[in-house]
Amino acid sequence: DAVQAPPPGGAASVSPPSGSALVVQGQTLTGIVTTAVSGGQPIIDTVLGPVALNGSNTPPAGTRVALTVTSAPLPPQADQPLLDASKFSLRQALFLNREWPALRETLDVLEQAAPNAAAQLVQTALPRPDATLATNMLFFLTALRGGDLRSWLGDQPMRVLQRINPGALNRLHDDMGQLARLADEPVSGEWRTAMVPFHNGQALEQIRLITRRQEDEEDQDDPENAGTRFVVDVTLSKLGHVQLDGLVNPSRRRMDMVVRSDNHLPPEMKNDIRRLYEEAGEITGYQGGVGFQSKPANFIDIAPPPEKAGGVGLVV
Repeated sequence: DAVQAPPPGGAASVSPPSGSALVVQGQTLTGIVTTAVSGGQPIIDTVLGPVALNGSNTPPAGTRVALTVTSAPLPPQADQPLLDASKFSLRQALFLNREWPALRETLDVLEQAAPNAAAQLVQTALPRPDATLATNMLFFLTALRGGDLRSWLGDQPMRVLQRINPGALNRLHDDMGQLARLADEPVSGEWRTAMVPFHNGQALEQIRLITRRQEDEEDQDDPENAGTRFVVDVTLSKLGHVQLDGLVNPSRRRMDMVVRSDNHLPPEMKNDIRRLYEEAGEITGYQGGVGFQSKPANFIDIAPPPEKAGGVGLVV
């Protein structure tokens, strides 16, 4: 049976699919009520995607419904405004905004002109929240250190960009050079900062990786006992600000780490992290432990890179 959805303010209101440009006032959508729910709301499958229905007297699963858009869809919530790039060097703008406009432009160009090349870049090169995260981070850092953009992007994306938009490719190449110099230059406290692109499945974000050499307090005169302190800094949509603060000492085959977070992590997540840490130790032969700290997390403060006289400005 067809069910007419009342206008907003009635017994039910319709939430149109986010990001759809085809939803207009007066449009009628038809769909089927499914057994899935979103935040306690039933889901209706339509040609424009899933629609969450808010209201009482929900039709049973399998019911065909007709939904009428009675008012103009609400625009998406505005993102946090970016800082004025003209006031900062490239390094500072990338650090403070957590944005990489040249890489975002590259992905946009590839998605429109060569979707297969864009998919190759996202799936094989960009760090993502899956089992390839560590590998792709190391892959990017290796390319960054060597200044080898082709080895990171891949041959197909490089050929496409050279043919249809060499300007975007040049901007990306210039940015890589700036980021490589930043990663190689110590800043406050001899920390070195590498900014790693991160694709969260929908958009580009940034992982900050800072490292410094740290001597063993028990034997500061022996350089063989020096370890490397590293901090992986990321902001996640559900967990908020998270830092992995670790110290690895190859000569002692030991690595210890503290997971710092805005809020207490769920017990099952902590157990999963401990298990993965133990499995990694068994594989690598390293010993050590992992701890957790929150409220207060005592995050390691990562200062933005200093302004360089005559530095290259951000090109948009």
